Amino acid sequence: MIQKPLFAALAVTALLAACANPAPPARPVAPQSAPVAAAPPPPAAPTGDGRVTHVRFDPTSSTLPDEAMANLGPAVDRLNDNPRTRMTITTYANRQGTQVARSRAQAIRQAMIERGIPANRIRVVNAGMARGAEPDMVQVAVR
Repeated sequence: MIQKPLFAALAVTALLAACANPAPPARPVAPQSAPVAAAPPPPAAPTGDGRVTHVRFDPTSSTLPDEAMANLGPAVDRLNDNPRTRMTITTYANRQGTQVARSRAQAIRQAMIERGIPANRIRVVNAGMARGAEPDMVQVAVR
């Protein structure tokens, strides 16, 4: 019968020891910063051979300028000569200009489709406001 009081005494001692040694204070956790997105690539210079072309729009307009088709002609030729080649229409706009940029890209896309370029060969990208970009300029690249 001595075992029960001994067991009880050990249990009480363990409880008192646990209460006497408070847990160490929690270490402050440094806030994790959000991953930084890579800066969008700047627009490439026009090449003149249809690989890279720029179309400049009037501010706040998404109507395709008259001279745009002359600028896009080499790109159409390059796409027709290389049936596996794709094109990328890249707009450069901040959040406020995103809707206008999308409309501009769609105007160029539709013009290319009307000239016989299949829609599945056309990719549209909004690169944000890259360094060296102009918000009223859209880049067309054939690669």
